[in-house]
Amino acid sequence: KYLDIITSRFSSGYAGITEQDKFQMIDKTGKKLKLPENVELYVEFSEGIAPVKVRKINTYTNSKRETVSDTTYYLGLMNAAGKLITDSINSGSGRMKIDKDYFLAANFSNGFAIVQHKFTDYNWYAGSFESSEFAYLDKAGKLSGWFPSVRAFGKDQLAIVTKKGEYSASFIDNQFNVIKSSVTVYDAGLFSEGL
Repeated sequence: KYLDIITSRFSSGYAGITEQDKFQMIDKTGKKLKLPENVELYVEFSEGIAPVKVRKINTYTNSKRETVSDTTYYLGLMNAAGKLITDSINSGSGRMKIDKDYFLAANFSNGFAIVQHKFTDYNWYAGSFESSEFAYLDKAGKLSGWFPSVRAFGKDQLAIVTKKGEYSASFIDNQFNVIKSSVTVYDAGLFSEGL
C-alpha cells in the first residue's frame, strides 16, 4: 500500500491522505471517513465542511452506435459525519461543474469559501483574453453574485470586493450588502477588528 500524508494538520477531526492516488480523510485513530458512493474528496475539511466532487457517469450512444461513458464532476459540500449537505451548487447558469473553468479558489474561512470561474473575455483594445470572476460560497451551498476580484471574509464578517465595470473597491457584509463603496484600495488583506 502506498500512503502519503498530504495535509499538515487535522481539521474537523480529520487529516488528508492519498492512498493509491486516491484522496481520503482519516481520523486520529487512522479510521477512514466513509463517503457516499458517488462522492470523492476535493479538498480537506475547514470549519466542519469539506468541498467534494460529486461524480455523475453519463452514458450515451455515439455516431458509430457504440455505447460510451464519460464522467462529470459537480461541486458539492459534505459535513464531518460524511453526509452530503448539497450535491448541487447553482453557478447562475446551471449546476456547477468542477473543471478547468470552475474550481475552488479558497477553502472555508470565516463562513465562506471562494469559487473561481475562468472565461475568455473580449474588448476592442485587447481582443480576446483570459479573465476570471469570483463568488462566495456559504456552508449551505448558496453562491453569492460574481465579482471581478474578492478577498476572504475577516472574523468581523466584512470583505473587500470589486464590482464589474468599477475601478474602486467596496466593503460588503456577510449578506453581500455594500457597507461602503467607491473606496480606493491598492492592496488589501483581511478585515480585523473592523479595519
